Amino acid sequence: MLIEYCLPGITRDEIHQYFILGRCCSVKDILIDSIGIICFYIVIKFKNSIGDRFLGEIR
Repeated sequence: MLIEYCLPGITRDEIHQYFILGRCCSVKDILIDSIGIICFYIVIKFKNSIGDRFLGEIR
């Protein structure tokens, strides 16, 4: 799901930047954006995992 939705959006953004004066399209930017999305996904999964354990102890 992460790759299916985010990678096309990142690629579309880079292609859009190609046509804007003063901006450039770069594979490096695609990789940086992809790494950022993967890190965000990991943080959210970790946060949800901790939250589920904490709520389980309260009940």
